[in-house]
Amino acid sequence: MEPMQEAQTPPAVSNGPTLLNGTLVNGSQVNGMRGPTFPGPKKLKDKHWYILRISAFLLLLPFAHFYGCFATDADRTQAQQVVSVIHSQLGHGDFDGIYDNADKSLRDEVTRDRHVALFSYIVKRYGTPSDCAVSDTAVRFGFGTKMIQSECTSKWSGGLTLVETFRFKKSDDEYRLYYFRYRIKP
Repeated sequence: MEPMQEAQTPPAVSNGPTLLNGTLVNGSQVNGMRGPTFPGPKKLKDKHWYILRISAFLLLLPFAHFYGCFATDADRTQAQQVVSVIHSQLGHGDFDGIYDNADKSLRDEVTRDRHVALFSYIVKRYGTPSDCAVSDTAVRFGFGTKMIQSECTSKWSGGLTLVETFRFKKSDDEYRLYYFRYRIKP
């Protein structure tokens, strides 16, 4: 007698994923830790991916900060004027005037004594600025504020050339010093 063979039945046809040796056909494991995978671009139609990308961009747009792409000639002129005023105040030793005209957030972070000490050190060490070439002007928009950032390469009476980075924040319809940094140009 021949051994009895088990009758094999064909798998039932279903619309969902099928089970094959403990693994779902779409890549998810039944007993494993992996869950269902997100359908990639091949499973979603191109139109759906396009709509998904545009929606994500539009959703994040209000939180974005833009640098440099909106700088106009008027912004560059405004930055040059504010830098000239600050350099004039440095030349006259009016460090308190620079502090008083600075943005409120700068005054909240830096005490008047530290501010005056920094600028008096710069003038004592390097002298006064004689000329300034403003370059790399960028405008930053974000959360209802507008800032201009400029780099200024200037020669000082002490013989060195400094590269100063200024950031001005618009408040009360005028630009006020928000950030300052300098380095010696090699």
